[in-house]
Parts: sequence; C-alpha cells; structure tokens
Amino acid sequence: MTSRPSRQLTAFGKVKKEAYSTLAQKMLVKLGYSEEEAGQKIENCFAFETMLADTILTNEEQRRPDYISRINNLYSRQDLETLQGKLPILASLEECEGYPAAEEYLVMEPSHIENLNKLCVEENLPLIRDALIVNGVIRYSGMLDRECYEWNVDCQNAVTGSSGILDDETVFSGSVADTLVWPVARLYTEKYLKQEDKDRISAMVDDILAYYHEILEGADFFSEETRAKAVEKLEAIDKFILYPDNWSKYSCEELSFKSKEEGGTYWDAMEAIGKFSLAKSVKEYPEPADKTKWGQPPHTVNCFYNPQANGIYIMGAFAQGSYYNSEMSDEELLQRVYDFINNPHPMGYLRINTTLQQYDEFLDFYGIKEGDGMYLAPEDRVTIW
Repeated sequence: MTSRPSRQLTAFGKVKKEAYSTLAQKMLVKLGYSEEEAGQKIENCFAFETMLADTILTNEEQRRPDYISRINNLYSRQDLETLQGKLPILASLEECEGYPAAEEYLVMEPSHIENLNKLCVEENLPLIRDALIVNGVIRYSGMLDRECYEWNVDCQNAVTGSSGILDDETVFSGSVADTLVWPVARLYTEKYLKQEDKDRISAMVDDILAYYHEILEGADFFSEETRAKAVEKLEAIDKFILYPDNWSKYSCEELSFKSKEEGGTYWDAMEAIGKFSLAKSVKEYPEPADKTKWGQPPHTVNCFYNPQANGIYIMGAFAQGSYYNSEMSDEELLQRVYDFINNPHPMGYLRINTTLQQYDEFLDFYGIKEGDGMYLAPEDRVTIW
C-alpha cells in the first residue's frame, strides 16, 4: 500500500463538514445524547473517517485514464479470505445478504480493505462505533418525523447553496419515482406512450441504420476485414424504443408494505423496498447478464447509444414535446441536426477540443506539436484581451 500525504479539507469540504455536523448534532440530541456526548461522537466519527481517507481514491484519481484498470481486481475466494483478515466480508455477503459463494470476486479497492484491517483494533472501537452511529443518523434523518426531515433539508441547502423547501407533493412523488422505478415506469407508459409512436420511431431508426449500412459498404478507406467487423456491429445493434416490450423482467409483485391507512410509515415502506431490491439482486446474481434489459426507465428524458450493450436508447419521456410528438412530419423529425448545430450551446467537440486548443498550457503539458490532431497554429487561436 502506497502511503500518501495526509489530506486537508478543501473549502467545500469544510462547508460539508459543518453542515453534516450540525445535522448529526441535532439528531443525536433528539435521540437522547447530551450536547457534549453528541459533539464527541461527531469528533470520533471524523477522526475515523480521516484514517480511512488515505486509501480511498480521490475524485482526481477516479478521472485518470488508468482508473478502470485500477478497480478491476479479480480475487479468488481463497485470496479474498486472506485479504479480508478479521473483516467478515464473505460472511456478510453470504450469510447476511444471501449471495451464493463464488469462485471469483471483484475487489475495487484492495488497499482500502488492507487499511481497514489495520484500523480494526481494540483502541479504535469507540471511533468505529461512533462513526456508525453518526453516519446512521445522517443517512436516515430524512425518513423520520417532520422536524428531522426539515433538518435534513437545511443540511442539503447548506451544502448546495440553495434555500427553501419543496412542497410535499413534489418531494414524495419524486421519492416514489426514485424508489418504485418500474411500477412508475409502467404507469407512465400506460398513460403517456403509444404503440404507434414506438412503431414509427423504430421504423425511422431502421431507415437510419440502413443508410449507415450503405455508407459502410461504399467507404473506400476501410480494409475488407474492418468493413466486415463494422457491418457486423451495425447489424447487431439493439433498439430500445420508448418502453420495454416485455414487462415481466421488471415485475415487483413480491413487494409489499402497509399503506398509511393500514398503519404503515415511510420508514417501513423504504425498508421493505430495500429488502425487496436486495432479494431481487441476490436472485439475479447467478444468472447471465441480460443485455436486453433496460438500464433506465421510460420516464427518463434522454436518448443515447450504449457501447457496452451496443444498443440505441430513445426513452419515452424524451419523445414527448419539441423533439418528437405524434403530429410532427417525418421531415420535421429528420433535419433536427440543424437545430442542434444552431443551438446556443456548442456541440461537444467545440466545448472540449476546440476550447483546449487555444491554450499553450494544454499543448505544452501533453507535448502537442505541429502535425498532431489537437495542434492549432498560434495565428488561428482565439485571443481575448
């Protein structure tokens, strides 16, 4: 494990620490701790998290080119047993959560587990205990009574620089959409989306893919091998248009909790949803990855190409309004590229590549010279004075 200099709080880190400390103090006092006891627990929590921080990847490290390779560490069961030391990682996965034993495990941050093992000693138990308590009261503060909920909102406002509080209907309809994703998706689909729109957009996508096929067949800069692979990939593209055809994959029939009239609470509902989600994950864990399963629900305002699944997604909510509606002609739907070009927001390459080309610092840092793709002659750069 490579040691790193002790980290200092940034200005934003100080804002977050103050906001969450204030929330935790109020919650702990409400639970019966004295002001002094609450303050000590918060101090202990921060001390333990400081110890953990040395082996947690920073935001900067997560943006580096080698990030994916750094977190893809496959461990055999025996190697993970050795790595876990006194930590009950395997027992927690298998006995507490119910995941079946596996031959291999993906360990994203081995150095973090090594560090945690070193910290799990008798003298640190008070710090560990208080860290669990403090993080617990912060995590669940928004799920308790009205007072706790408003304290949680105050905390988030302090962190984000916002103010005020949303009305209850907006908050809890959002909570339902976030936690009961697929039941809401089914309701949204039945109310707002139509099969004829799905068929029409699907046919348009087919036309566009056919045109790409012609481009590939006529391109003279490909080798035959490269052309064959490109055509193979093009023909294998899956279409995810507006909403799923088969809803059985997203069933929540086994989920159950009491309504308010039956004596149920928000806490009870969230606990039931959490347990249901875990059970579903455990059940699906041994099964092969289903690349035909939607990764986002239809009420997402988005469309994109997913390179991992080689799929085109046009989500239901994206096709509701200015980008698509049932009354628009095919011609209106196809020249949209022109709208994007004339949009006040620059296109992606203009926001990034063209902007960076203007700066000597960027060119010098990466050693970019005349003839390189990102090189821009000084006389062609934009100078503002």
